[in-house]
Amino acid sequence: MMNNKVWRIDFKLKTIIISDKIKESSAKSVSIPFSEENFTHVPKINVNIRKQNFNVFFDTGAGSGFTLDSKSYQLVKDNNFLIFEGLLSQSLSSVSKGEKQLDVMEVDVNNKVLENQIVDTSSNSRNLVGTRFMENFIIDLDFVNKKIILNPTGKVRNIIASELLFASLENHLVIVNKLKIPQLSELNVADKIIKVNNIDVSKINAEKFCEIKKLIDNSSEITIQNESGKEFKLEKKNILQYLN
Repeated sequence: MMNNKVWRIDFKLKTIIISDKIKESSAKSVSIPFSEENFTHVPKINVNIRKQNFNVFFDTGAGSGFTLDSKSYQLVKDNNFLIFEGLLSQSLSSVSKGEKQLDVMEVDVNNKVLENQIVDTSSNSRNLVGTRFMENFIIDLDFVNKKIILNPTGKVRNIIASELLFASLENHLVIVNKLKIPQLSELNVADKIIKVNNIDVSKINAEKFCEIKKLIDNSSEITIQNESGKEFKLEKKNILQYLN
């Protein structure tokens, strides 16, 4: 469907514009040639991270920044990184958890340095770049000339990530991702949360989850209570400070 068209993706305006030719770019725009994956035709670009060369999929369906498979990540990792524990799956009898490492690294595309970017790893992922990176630009996906144009928006780059992530599972608010630091040692992935800022969330539907998510996203500090009744005060902060 996307073949032979130019797709402009603007995350700020939340619009997609489809046309037959590329719009004029500024001098600060970055042009990246791409090839296509044989079966899916997903764009694939070449990047340099810490002097290592990688082919990564330009994946508009991924919510990450740059994600490398375990083998690739080993080539660029140092001794200073963060570890996240996440919920892979949950059943009545078991919980499956996994870990990923996260760091900030300088990325070079087509001889243009893109400054520091969030790079993480996953044991079952291919090398890709997702919307966490793309949202900092107006993106032109040019399937006519096989190029991706990154048009800077001038916005302040947001690389703040959360120490904890929540999701609604089986009508419960559950921790699905957690930064492994001593301050959060008493909270575990798959723990059920029954209160957020004294709001009862012991039973939650999609509408209430959206309300709670909005509250969490817009608050600099929240108080949560787990099933055992213990309260935890969480302050929103840039987790990348733990790398210093």
